[in-house]
Amino acid sequence: MTNLALFHLQRHSDHHAYPSRRYQSLRHFPDLPQLPSGYFGMFPLAYIPPLWFRVMDPRLLALPHVQGDLNKVNIDPVRRQEIVARYGEAVPS
Repeated sequence: MTNLALFHLQRHSDHHAYPSRRYQSLRHFPDLPQLPSGYFGMFPLAYIPPLWFRVMDPRLLALPHVQGDLNKVNIDPVRRQEIVARYGEAVPS
């Protein structure tokens, strides 16, 4: 339902990779990071920032190219100590 209402927005990243590709030819790759819900499910989450971060922070840290390493994540310097206290500065071995 979300795909129909938002015109297959999940394919938007392919548009940025290949801007000349026609809309009908944009691709979706299932192995790329995915939101835990459709866009309509994510809107309410975004209205409650503490809930957003509770859901999204672990997903971000679990990404294959991050693997829990906070040095690979762009963190607001003002909140860095808070984030490190919550998730640790552990770098995977």
